[in-house]
Amino acid sequence: MFRHLLVRVEVYSESTMALFDSGDIPNVMSHRMVQKLHFLMQLINRPIKVASCASEKCVGTLNEVPISLDELVVPMDFLVPEETPYDILIGLPTMIELRAQPDYYCMVLKIHYGGDYNILNNEYERDNGKTSKDKFTSDRADENEQEVEDSIQELVLMLNELEKKTENS
Repeated sequence: MFRHLLVRVEVYSESTMALFDSGDIPNVMSHRMVQKLHFLMQLINRPIKVASCASEKCVGTLNEVPISLDELVVPMDFLVPEETPYDILIGLPTMIELRAQPDYYCMVLKIHYGGDYNILNNEYERDNGKTSKDKFTSDRADENEQEVEDSIQELVLMLNELEKKTENS
């Protein structure tokens, strides 16, 4: 089952959602987002292929736009198509540069960039009022607790075996 990883980002002081797409596409910013932020883009007129393999008209490019991913600020280049359903789409080349690791179990995106590490919540799904990061933390705590219980049970079994051997000797 495919799940989207949508995370909250900021472009200057404007908060919006970004789709992290592991398909081999460049970063895309919607034309309406460019207009909302009053960006001046370099005009181009060329088609680009989108996920459906259809061609879309690309009207411009943006360079070195600072995107805030929680505490990380990353300069990114964008193509600006005429139409796109997402304000920002982060493509595979940038995901590789960010060393992004989607965790579909905890629904978080782990990023290693410039010596920093960050975990971004998936905003697409929330479960019982807990954020993905809360689930990630509580799942790790549950795993550690289970490991401790398993180790204790192993030790009890080993002690019982040792006791039996000592009784038989």
